[in-house]
Amino acid sequence: MLAGGTDAHTTTNYVYSCLTCHPTNQHAAGPADSVAPAQDASVSGTKITAYTKGATPTVDAKNFNTTNGTCTSVCHTRDGVTPGSAVVAQNWGTPATNTCGVCHSKAGDVAPTWTAAHNRHVNTYATNTNFTCASCHVGTAASNTALQATVAARNQHPNANRDLAMDTFAGGAAVTIAGAQGSQTCANTYCHSAGTALATAPAHTAVAWNAAITCSSCHTGGVTTGPTYVNGTPKTNSHAAHTVTNAYKCVDCHAATVNAANAVIDFTKHVNKAYDVSGARISSYTYSATGGTCATTCHATVIPKWGTAATGGCAFCHPTLSTGHSKHTTIVGAVYGSTSVSTTGGVYSFGCGNCHPTAAISHNDGTMQVSLNPADGGALKSLNSPSAGRTGTGAATVCNLVYCHSNGTVTGAAIVAGASPVWGTPYVGDNCAMCHGNSPATGSHATHVMAGIHFNDIYTGRIGLKPATTRADITSQTVALRPHGNSATATTISCNICHSGTVTAAFNANNTACNTCHTTGGAATGDAVAVIAAASTLHLNGSINVSIPNATTVRSKAQIRGVTAPTGWTRNNNYKDQVLASNDNAVINSADWVPASKTCTTACHLGQPSPAWGTPATCNSCHTTLP
Repeated sequence: MLAGGTDAHTTTNYVYSCLTCHPTNQHAAGPADSVAPAQDASVSGTKITAYTKGATPTVDAKNFNTTNGTCTSVCHTRDGVTPGSAVVAQNWGTPATNTCGVCHSKAGDVAPTWTAAHNRHVNTYATNTNFTCASCHVGTAASNTALQATVAARNQHPNANRDLAMDTFAGGAAVTIAGAQGSQTCANTYCHSAGTALATAPAHTAVAWNAAITCSSCHTGGVTTGPTYVNGTPKTNSHAAHTVTNAYKCVDCHAATVNAANAVIDFTKHVNKAYDVSGARISSYTYSATGGTCATTCHATVIPKWGTAATGGCAFCHPTLSTGHSKHTTIVGAVYGSTSVSTTGGVYSFGCGNCHPTAAISHNDGTMQVSLNPADGGALKSLNSPSAGRTGTGAATVCNLVYCHSNGTVTGAAIVAGASPVWGTPYVGDNCAMCHGNSPATGSHATHVMAGIHFNDIYTGRIGLKPATTRADITSQTVALRPHGNSATATTISCNICHSGTVTAAFNANNTACNTCHTTGGAATGDAVAVIAAASTLHLNGSINVSIPNATTVRSKAQIRGVTAPTGWTRNNNYKDQVLASNDNAVINSADWVPASKTCTTACHLGQPSPAWGTPATCNSCHTTLP
């Protein structure tokens, strides 16, 4: 103790002046000797709250009565600041044996009396060596058990102030501390940043001392969307693509740090200036300041760069697909979960959601999932049978009770057929008949699909039915049925007449109405396979599209109703004149079809409303009167 009035601490000890504890001159009241009246020690001062002398005196070698009194002082308070609040009563003759714990709580205490925030920083993060008393009090503390070996540290400990100063790990000189004692907030600290920088972090929303915090307190966006810092400021960011687009959780990529409930499970890997990326599906991670790379089954064989936007839709991870996929979609631009339908010119590009789950949580989960459940929604999938599903696996997969491979006439539970070809196996056979027959036998198809109007009742002149004959393109047989002539005199009634927006050809080598007579093949003889129109979006789109070619002339060689053409028809050349190639013709229009009643007033029906589709027709359905 110094006799003067100025403390002079050393780097290892406290050296207080006499005036610190004895500021008044009590010697004037009498000598401090063994002769009565002896004086009690005068202990007071700005740091002293109360002093109580010892009850039983002892006599020292010079015959002085001495007691070891107890002093409550600012120097020995629990919080180091407030006099009289949780003050530690320290006996003068009892040596301190518990270092920091003599006055206030210390690291490792089971039931510390400090603030909850202290407990979170020191005890909760006890395994993280980056967190010590020095993290926030570097001007005073060197660790959790020792002061800095400087006079300045001794001077400010204790000094009735909370001297806050962050070490280089926490933020160093960049730290900003605001607020009155007991309610400070810390900003610009790495510890409470978004974690986007491994050094001092950019400014972040200040976190108030003792305030309850969540993941979003530091990581803007929290566990809902993942950290939402702007990509490239200062670190690249692809969190949204994982947490929002694909519904990943923090644990999927940071399994060593947090659990599925987003609770930290290893404090050495949280707030440690390292990006600990790990998980059941992650095989390796390489850090880079401009965006790390991750090898994972989530991206198949592709190793993308963090912060680099995915391009090409599904092709970003799936640059190639199996043969079966190529029949259903063009991978470029595809989006997982999409139930879009695009069919142009017979090239199908169905959204992934038509065959796979639509929920993002089912994507990139390590399992190839097929969902044909109509409850998933979408123009096509919603038409499937509730019992739709697949049999077999891999290349042996077959889809059952799905609208896409049904005859297209019914939907939902009414679908009773519709097994697909084996997945990935090229289909050999009649593509049309694979689903709905060629020609379809449903509804009134059989009534319509013929080689020509009244093709079996063509007369020659006035002598009766035209006899069986041979044709230049059919050299091997005699045509058993009456020939339907050519397109100049008799229009072939085929799929293209009522579905002109879908099918272009009027003939099809696989159609039994055609190949009964035409067997030589080749487009020149009318044996080409029907082709989907180049601009068609009407095939396999979830609707039955009737599209009669507008203002199209149809011709009939039959020349019915005597010498007078029926109403709406025009007679060309003489009646039944073979030399002049006589025929009747009429114009049909797209508006002739009435979807609501499924009736058709086309000239083919002599302008009369047809029976509803699927209703049996008789002669009287069109010929309501005789000539």
